[in-house]
Amino acid sequence: MIHVKCDYRLVIDNLMDLTHETFVHGASIGDRAVAEAPFVATHGDRFASVTRWMDGITPPPFWAGQIRHARDYVVRIDDLLAPSTLSDTAFSAHADLNARFHQLLAEAAGPGLVRRQIERIVSLPFASPNAFVMLRATGPGSQQARDSWVVAQQQHRAVIEAITQREGARAEGLMREHARIADTNLRAALVSPQGRQQLPGAKLIRHAGAITA
Repeated sequence: MIHVKCDYRLVIDNLMDLTHETFVHGASIGDRAVAEAPFVATHGDRFASVTRWMDGITPPPFWAGQIRHARDYVVRIDDLLAPSTLSDTAFSAHADLNARFHQLLAEAAGPGLVRRQIERIVSLPFASPNAFVMLRATGPGSQQARDSWVVAQQQHRAVIEAITQREGARAEGLMREHARIADTNLRAALVSPQGRQQLPGAKLIRHAGAITA
């Protein structure tokens, strides 16, 4: 919560009329399209909203920087996955890089509702990007873990491409499919007594047998 000593209507004006981003925030989140794109304003007795679509524009510096950094992490993960087998150090490094990649995607959503909801969700058991990474780092499952990460990495690359090309529906579909990898890993972890012991929050699931395909 940010407290500002001013007339509250000025804060509302600032949020409702984002055309100032073009002139005040041109080095970060501003873009000429913000001021030039048409918008639709609607209101009722107790609300007002403004909708503005800016299709096919060049991303403002902040968003472009987030995508550039995300691409850098994709390249670094590629380098880690290049060997046919992974060391414990590589597993740990992958966990750090993977977490940062997902954090960059969340930050690209801006400081609003979407980002806050993502931060809330990933704090829950089983929901963080690395909930199952180290669980599969050793033993016979380590090779399968690497194979699943190769698939996940292909999805990382594809979602960056979809965001860059403004293909929102494709990006959403890719991330939904990406989340299914975690679902698969959860089911695999619950099959093994050792996995259930090592998995944080596993006791919240009363009967592992209830997890069905």
